[in-house]
Amino acid sequence: MKNCKFDKSIDGWHLWREAKKNPQNIKTTDIKDNNDFSSAVRIENPDKKLIGVSQVVQLISGKIYRLSGTVRSLGNDGSKIFGGRIAIYLPPQKENAIVWMSEYDKWWEKDLIFTNKVTGPATVYVHMGYGGVASTGEFANIRLEIVE
Repeated sequence: MKNCKFDKSIDGWHLWREAKKNPQNIKTTDIKDNNDFSSAVRIENPDKKLIGVSQVVQLISGKIYRLSGTVRSLGNDGSKIFGGRIAIYLPPQKENAIVWMSEYDKWWEKDLIFTNKVTGPATVYVHMGYGGVASTGEFANIRLEIVE
């Protein structure tokens, strides 16, 4: 993936869904005191809509992939829905997704391993708004790797 650590702003990424109407809600931010990455994309979602960035990547049929990312909420109420998500989609197969459902103000890494069944261009989405909630999240270190 291009610019997976967002150290070149959002170069290599495209505004997705509501971000096209509200580009001011997509920003990159410097991260201090972290050894794995120094930048993140901040996605603000006051309107409870699907908003984020996307990137097209090439997938190969039969390969096993690991999709991963590190996310934090700017809130810290574990009882509130956060709605952050990273997904990859290449029809006709089903979408594969990682979801962060509750607020947590510390960096939280997740990954998903899947077997790809179609060769072609897939779209990776990094977004807020899953569950129709208003929240703000920061996403960093988005990776898609072939698992040997």
